[in-house]
Amino acid sequence: MTVPQPVPDTGEDFRVVLPLDFTAFHEMYGDAYERYSYTRLGSHADAAEVVDEAFAQLALDWHGVLSQPNAEAYAWAVVRNRVFDELRARARRPLVVDTTVFEAMAFRLTEDPIGALEDQLAVRQALTLLPDKQQDVILLRFFAGFTTKEAAELMGVSPATVRSHRRQAARRLAAILGPASPTTDLKGD
Repeated sequence: MTVPQPVPDTGEDFRVVLPLDFTAFHEMYGDAYERYSYTRLGSHADAAEVVDEAFAQLALDWHGVLSQPNAEAYAWAVVRNRVFDELRARARRPLVVDTTVFEAMAFRLTEDPIGALEDQLAVRQALTLLPDKQQDVILLRFFAGFTTKEAAELMGVSPATVRSHRRQAARRLAAILGPASPTTDLKGD
């Protein structure tokens, strides 16, 4: 029996050639996945690292990913799982969105910036009570700035599914926050 010998370090750059369709998928979704990950992690560096790890996982079994009934939904699940793995590793609860976003929203063109900030913080807390898919839709649509169509493509679902999750989330948030809640922006598409 022969023992494998280590490959000598020649100092040459070793590059892996990734499939063209994987590269295109990365180009299409990489930045969007980072925007979503940032809403959960609150750090651009952590979001980039998590998305890189997710794409590395996808690349290792790219042909398996493509054999899934819905490759986009599968990739979305990998990204979400990586985000939550990172949060568990830190022993932290998921951030719904960084508080600086709320502060910027509260102080823009409002007569009562403190009241607006209080409303936004109440919405942030209420979002943690929503089911995961509803949270994702709200984060993608209203905090990361994606359209319904873009959110649907990222999640690997139909635009009708995104609209349904948004409506359900708006109803739940209104029930949690009361009739005078700041959730009117969540009702339109």
